[in-house]
Amino acid sequence: MAKIPRQVSRQITPSGRTGGVITPSDIADTGAGVEARGLGALGGGISDISQAFSQIKVRENQADDLLASDNITNAIKNTNNRIGLAKKQSPDPKTWAKIVEDEWDATSETIKQFSFNDPDEQDRALIRFRAEQEFSTGTNAIQIADRTTKIAVTATGATLVSAISLGEDTAAEELAHKEALKNKLGDDDLVNIAMKDALSEGEKQRVSVLTQQGQYNEAKELVLASKAFNATEANATIQRIDNTERHVKRKTLDLNFEADMAVNDNFVELIANKSLLPDEIAGSRLPDGIEFDKLTKDVWQLFASGSNDPAPKITTPDGYATASDIVLNFPREISREAAYSRLLNARYIEKEITDAAFTWAINHISNPYPRHVGTDIESVTQNNSEVIAKGGFLFGLITSEKEKARAVEVNTELIRWVDSQIADKKEPTRDQMYQKSAEIRAGDAQLEISEPVGTESGNTITMLSPSGKPFNVPIKEKQLFLDNGFTE
Repeated sequence: MAKIPRQVSRQITPSGRTGGVITPSDIADTGAGVEARGLGALGGGISDISQAFSQIKVRENQADDLLASDNITNAIKNTNNRIGLAKKQSPDPKTWAKIVEDEWDATSETIKQFSFNDPDEQDRALIRFRAEQEFSTGTNAIQIADRTTKIAVTATGATLVSAISLGEDTAAEELAHKEALKNKLGDDDLVNIAMKDALSEGEKQRVSVLTQQGQYNEAKELVLASKAFNATEANATIQRIDNTERHVKRKTLDLNFEADMAVNDNFVELIANKSLLPDEIAGSRLPDGIEFDKLTKDVWQLFASGSNDPAPKITTPDGYATASDIVLNFPREISREAAYSRLLNARYIEKEITDAAFTWAINHISNPYPRHVGTDIESVTQNNSEVIAKGGFLFGLITSEKEKARAVEVNTELIRWVDSQIADKKEPTRDQMYQKSAEIRAGDAQLEISEPVGTESGNTITMLSPSGKPFNVPIKEKQLFLDNGFTE
């Protein structure tokens, strides 16, 4: 049996409607039928592709039109920028009309290069361009008139403005200026505007002159009476006058203070060298009177008189406390003038500190300790005083003058060591200060103990408490014993 060609074969399926009887609709399509359907599908696909290409073209046209519109916007913006720059470079308003005309003509030629696919979109863009051009031209005309008026005021009204600012009679200047404006401007309205501007400018400059002269009340009165200022400008101007007055007063006080302190710096150096003379004090710029923590002529005369007395041989505990408190808290808690005043009082009135202590303190006013170093010294010296007091009478319940004096010696020696370390660029830490303090205090204990006794290795010492009670203490625990207040 011959085979049915594959491209036209189709399996015959029994119909479900007739109980398995084959109907005409179940017979396979012929090759011609299949081909007809394929051509139909191909035609539909070609139609879809054509529609897609059409949509792409529409979008491309829209994008081109949008780009052209943006280009026109940028061209307008650039034109305005160029016009503004050209006006700055050519301050004569007579040239401005030509500048504006040339720039917009050039831009008009430029935008002709930007083509649109949509005629309506092109019309809208051109309308926007012409509107911008007309606005720019109109604004320019106003600016030309304004600039011309200002030039007239500046050129012919300088004498009037100057006369007003200096508070002189201005009748003749006003008349001359008005005639000059008529000759230059012609239009009465422009003349009146220019005249008003000149008078206003003169009054504003008069306010500035009064302020510069320190006549602050007069300046503020003129602001309130003048028509040159609106309410907002008047308030702002009065505020500036008040700020200027405060600034000048503060600056004057600062300058006076610095000038006074320059005198005080010099006097400190002279009195330390015993060469400060009463006449020099009397002829100085310093004020008279006596005031706490202030260096006046009268106070300096007291110090100069005290400098003729013999210098103290020792620094008392109170004197040490005064000097160290000033040095360690300067400048964050005490001014230079107050520091000088208290140190001078301790040296030349109370006579509680030696010349060496005075010089040390003055040097550290000129060259203060770094804040953290000052805090460390304060902490360690306080600890030294407490440790020495614990080893004293009644275990520190009462601190004797001897213990106070020894605390001064220990702390002075510690500070001398700190200064030497700083000078060698070896700034000590707080722990190193504690360690050095312990060494200094241990040296003091040697004055109160006997030679090592006990075993052949000599590893213990006999120490005497302030009450005279002997204690045998391992050498390695000597400092601990001292720090514990002679308590086993």
